[in-house]
Amino acid sequence: MNEEEEGKKSKEEKEDIIAPFLEGESVDLLPLNLDHLNLYTKWFNLEEMRLFSGSEFPQTKEEIKKKFESEDKGTKQNIFLEIWRKKEKKAIGLAIFNHINWFNRSANMLVIVEPDYQKEGIGTEVGKILVEYGFLELNLQKLQATISDANTAGWKLAEKVGFALEAKLEDETYLKGKYYDERKYGLLRENWSTN
Repeated sequence: MNEEEEGKKSKEEKEDIIAPFLEGESVDLLPLNLDHLNLYTKWFNLEEMRLFSGSEFPQTKEEIKKKFESEDKGTKQNIFLEIWRKKEKKAIGLAIFNHINWFNRSANMLVIVEPDYQKEGIGTEVGKILVEYGFLELNLQKLQATISDANTAGWKLAEKVGFALEAKLEDETYLKGKYYDERKYGLLRENWSTN
């Protein structure tokens, strides 16, 4: 490849880069990129990711696309963002607000990180970014998270970013032949600390 071809390829690659919607230290949160549908479909179908995200049934690329596209119509009840790892310049997960209730000013929060990137503090960083966005930009009053007791990383993340355990529902979720309690977490804006 000659210099002219390299320069042209480099320019094209730069044009494909989407500006960060929300910026963090090691990750940015970007609008969804439908060119990454295969990756999103992989995440929603990976056992270790689907077990805790409420995806009990296989999901096709078309179903995932429809889920994202239905958000373009009417009042948004879900906000999907791609977690972009700056170091490797690649998508590694999804950051989601779902069940947004604009009247009550509340939303459920969900962070999905590819298994290879877990246990690096990325989930906590993304959680902090989402909390700040939810309270300071979306003007939400309360953030919630519903997490299976089996998802230790999930409920530890919620606690690290300031969520308080509000309730525990016995034997609420069934995973791989066993029932688990479900933890209901909440964070009120007035209880949120930016530290």
